[in-house]
Amino acid sequence: MLRILFVHGNILKLGGTEAYLMNYYRRLVGAELQIDFAVHGYDKGVYDDELQQNSSVIYRLPVKSDNLLKNLIQMNRVFRQKKYDIVHSHMDAANFVPLFLAKIHHVPVRISHVHTTRSYSQNAVKRLAGKWMQSGLKSCATEFFACSGQAADWLYGGVDKKKISIIPNAISLDAFRFSEQSRRELRARYHIAEGDRVVGHVGRFDRIKNQEFLIHVFEALDDRYKLMLIGDGERFDCLKCYVAQRKITNVIFVGNVTAPQPFYSAFDLFVLPSEFEGFPVTVLEASANGLQCLVSENVTREVNICDNVSFLPLQQAVWQQRLLSAFPVGARADYTGLMTQKGYNIDREAEKLKKRYRQLVDGGHG
Repeated sequence: MLRILFVHGNILKLGGTEAYLMNYYRRLVGAELQIDFAVHGYDKGVYDDELQQNSSVIYRLPVKSDNLLKNLIQMNRVFRQKKYDIVHSHMDAANFVPLFLAKIHHVPVRISHVHTTRSYSQNAVKRLAGKWMQSGLKSCATEFFACSGQAADWLYGGVDKKKISIIPNAISLDAFRFSEQSRRELRARYHIAEGDRVVGHVGRFDRIKNQEFLIHVFEALDDRYKLMLIGDGERFDCLKCYVAQRKITNVIFVGNVTAPQPFYSAFDLFVLPSEFEGFPVTVLEASANGLQCLVSENVTREVNICDNVSFLPLQQAVWQQRLLSAFPVGARADYTGLMTQKGYNIDREAEKLKKRYRQLVDGGHG
């Protein structure tokens, strides 16, 4: 049995990287692979019960920015407690920390995985520290994974491209297929009339996802155009308060849902106005449902795998005009065959990753 440690920079909440981890985890964990998690933060994650039911250990570490020394001590203790064959770290430039310690403890396979295209932090000191860690990755990682070519270019600038692997953000295509029943039920639940145009967004509420921009766009549209927002986060309450104060009646706050799949069927169009993205899983989910997507031009063009994505500048007038001209949208397309062909079927891609893990361990690294 291979022992693998996934390292993540947060608790396991509802988000793109977490969706990636769980999509692969559910198909990898079992008799051949034991997968544990090291997460940053002490709150309970939404997937913790599921992990523990599969006998996965969850190591809870202090957040580095709160107490770096304690974080290092606790991370070092993890490697002293259990011998791992693989450490697969999902913290972008900060992968340096667990992979450096893994190297000290002679973990043979040390994988750096990048899920974004730039630093999240606006703090100058943190950005400088990120640059330093980024430069150190080459000395402690044995493998370099990325969600997209653009993400790889950002983090692995000095690494030989032959050593970099693009690992698809694959999903369960069948789970996101269009359902007429789900569409009827959800639109009835949220009192959406037959002729209303529902524009949907799924994502955590923060500066990067940029839901505030969407709200301003819909503030100028009439009530036939409904904005349905799925998710939660640090900006959820203040944006909900803004909508209430301004008496904006065409924005629907759904909040967190553990299973977002049915909501895509309730949408007529999917939108993602992010300030930047690595390779957004939500666009893949929308594509599997057959939706057309409007996304920020800051999102990597690689996500347009089905030619159903339009890239727009973050200008409210442009988005308003594009939304007004988008309807009627026509019948749902079926992109699942094309998505499987291009490597986004999780059942196939998880099997490939399992074989890759085995080859890496058998091949020997250090």
